[in-house]
Amino acid sequence: MINVEVNKISYHPPSKGYAVLLQELGGNKQLPIVVGSNEAQAIALAYEGIEMPRPMTHDLLNEIIDSFEAKISKIIINNLSKGTFFAQVFIRTKNNTEIKIDSRPSDAIAIALKSLAPIFATK
Repeated sequence: MINVEVNKISYHPPSKGYAVLLQELGGNKQLPIVVGSNEAQAIALAYEGIEMPRPMTHDLLNEIIDSFEAKISKIIINNLSKGTFFAQVFIRTKNNTEIKIDSRPSDAIAIALKSLAPIFATK
């Protein structure tokens, strides 16, 4: 697995969506993931640390997880099939049990940014 971080978000004309460019920490590998405009906005808000007056969906999810004394331990972008990326969100409970949840990469990235959890990509 490679530890990555959001490097930039830019418009992707061929898809009329946005490319979230993930960059290997301390390395040169990059992984572009194309997302929709709403997803890009959520990631950009989290990336820039912009707080909205009311909780956004990813804020709500993090608050729910916190209320159970659990935390997001990491996210992994783990598969690419037929042009679609897949991800998993890992939640560590107060009993130290780790729960793995299937996720869209865009949601997983926004959740990781909001919760300061590390982001990984499989090779």
